[in-house]
Amino acid sequence: MSRKNRSYSLEFKQDIVRQVLGGAKMSVLAREQGIHLNCLVYWVKKYHEGRLGNTPSTEKALERKVQELEQVIGQLTVENRLLKKFLTTAKTQPKPNASSLLTTYPSSEACKGGAKC
Repeated sequence: MSRKNRSYSLEFKQDIVRQVLGGAKMSVLAREQGIHLNCLVYWVKKYHEGRLGNTPSTEKALERKVQELEQVIGQLTVENRLLKKFLTTAKTQPKPNASSLLTTYPSSEACKGGAKC
């Protein structure tokens, strides 16, 4: 028996989920529509999280948003600490003076005897 990966339109998914929320039995609806029950359960979960083209309607969606924002805050905190560390390191290191940047060449005495330096 071969299985095909089907793709369903967003409108179809939303319609099926609304039927489930309206009181239809998920197992019966899945069988009638030829959808695997786990797929239907996943759609309902996504709907409650606000990830099925709708606005979030439960606390889970808000919790997920808070979690995402906390991750961003954590990343920014790490970056901020790293930048502060670089800044303090840059302030404490002595600046190179112009004379240390010049390259010294051998004196003209070393080039005697017709050799070009």
